[in-house]
Amino acid sequence: MTNKKLIEELLNKFANESYDALLAIATFSLTKILPIFEQLTESESKGVSIVLSFVTSSLAADNNLSQLEKRFVKELFKLNNEEVEQLYNFSIDKEVINEFVNNVYDASPVEIQKHLLTFICCFLSIDKRISYHEVNFLKKIIDRG
Repeated sequence: MTNKKLIEELLNKFANESYDALLAIATFSLTKILPIFEQLTESESKGVSIVLSFVTSSLAADNNLSQLEKRFVKELFKLNNEEVEQLYNFSIDKEVINEFVNNVYDASPVEIQKHLLTFICCFLSIDKRISYHEVNFLKKIIDRG
């Protein structure tokens, strides 16, 4: 089992990065994970759906969607405000989406897991506040993998 203190330290390292650095890191991770999911599902739209599942579950981890998180998602995926709200509201059934995210993470190759963790950490730490819920969310993913 992963130590919560180590996860908190990891998230704090991400939180200490600038907004632009986190956007660049998330963009790079996206270029690594999206093609794999598109290839596995043999569909661009299904690959995007899988990635967006990770986004919605990460955003919903602390039950709060900050303006900075909205801006981050908007810039990363080139979405408008309404689309970001729809994406966040899609995560209403957190249990189902979190289980899906955990299963996809578990089934992913180690190299992709690394990029997924980096991608998730960017979303969890963009608002510079690391909550107990966010630490637990990441811990559950890591411990299952």
